[in-house]
Amino acid sequence: MPINFEKRSTSKGTDRKVHPCEIYDTLDRHANKGPLRVPVQNTVLDNWFVDYKDQRDVILKLPTGEGKTLIGLLILQSKIHQKKGSSLYICPNKYLADQVRTQADEFGIHHCAINESGLPEDFVNGEKILITHAQMIFNGRSTNFGIGQDSIVIENILLDDAHSCIETIKTASKFQIPRSSDCYHELLQLFGEALQSQGAGTYADICNESKNAILAVPYWEWEGKQAEVVQILSNYNRRRDKSVWFVWDLLKDNLINCIAVFSGAGIEISPRLLPMEMFGAFHSASHRVFMSATISNDSFFIRDLGLTKEVIENPLEKNGQGKKWY
Repeated sequence: MPINFEKRSTSKGTDRKVHPCEIYDTLDRHANKGPLRVPVQNTVLDNWFVDYKDQRDVILKLPTGEGKTLIGLLILQSKIHQKKGSSLYICPNKYLADQVRTQADEFGIHHCAINESGLPEDFVNGEKILITHAQMIFNGRSTNFGIGQDSIVIENILLDDAHSCIETIKTASKFQIPRSSDCYHELLQLFGEALQSQGAGTYADICNESKNAILAVPYWEWEGKQAEVVQILSNYNRRRDKSVWFVWDLLKDNLINCIAVFSGAGIEISPRLLPMEMFGAFHSASHRVFMSATISNDSFFIRDLGLTKEVIENPLEKNGQGKKWY
């Protein structure tokens, strides 16, 4: 697909380019980093700038090896040059965050990281991209990004490998209380009769510490004993039991909409829907880009991230045209 260079524009009254392809041409990159890959990176970046940059949510789909990382960095750098506020690049884990930082250095893209003092001023002031990993922002005790009404404001967020990041969010959004915790035994005592009525043999295996024995608390029992559940969990949150404390603020007002599953090894209490609104920095961002190499099942975009059908039906792809999703 030919690039329409006439649609590319630069910021008025300044030498700073705002089109990501033109930004790339100005970077002080390593000698072995040549021009953008044509037509993939040029086409995707041009289409983003012309048709997607003002959308709130954008799904960017490219197969592995097509240079998604550089595309993502240039999108955020464009937002910085447009003076559109702070820009955050989120990776699934620390290892991948280090890889992205290395690539950013190789291409001459200025970036920063969370330090002992917290969030760097260059990030807060919208001057550099902050590269971090999902566990830093998606947790119930995020001191840097906050949760709920205490969340900070971030204008631009890019979620790299969105499928993997979702798994991190799911883990961070559920209680995983081991059998070694007294909290487990209090909850088992509370629901023991109901569990036994569901399966006497399986319940006996749970009591005998069989890891393969699993029983879910019936929803009517869970709803009927909410006061007791809240009191037990609140008590262990006060004691700073790690299996409760890190999740408590995310779910404490929505426990009735959770599912509780016992095994001989512990209990998991997870929400039916992820509490994305509690991660306010992410939930309220003005521009969110979700990068993905998977093209088969995108239902998680709706179910877990709350994206609209229109966004899913019109992803940004290397052919420049979104494919219908059903």
